[in-house]
Amino acid sequence: MISAQYLESDLFFCFSNLMAELKDGFLRDLDNEESGIQGKCKAIEQIIRVVEPEIYARLMSEKIETQYYALRWVMLLLC
Repeated sequence: MISAQYLESDLFFCFSNLMAELKDGFLRDLDNEESGIQGKCKAIEQIIRVVEPEIYARLMSEKIETQYYALRWVMLLLC
């Protein structure tokens, strides 16, 4: 059973851990590193290429850069 007494502190703990994992993606100095935003976008692009080749082909044919949709997906996940 989940106790409402500690809900706020438990949520803050989870959010803090999540942000600690994601922080490199938001540091300008690391933008072009594997752990930075460009590296994360490239990883998402590779996953889409393997898992959904038709969607990947369409995104590439439309010249839609990964950061335009990947960042929105991440923000939706955080909401």
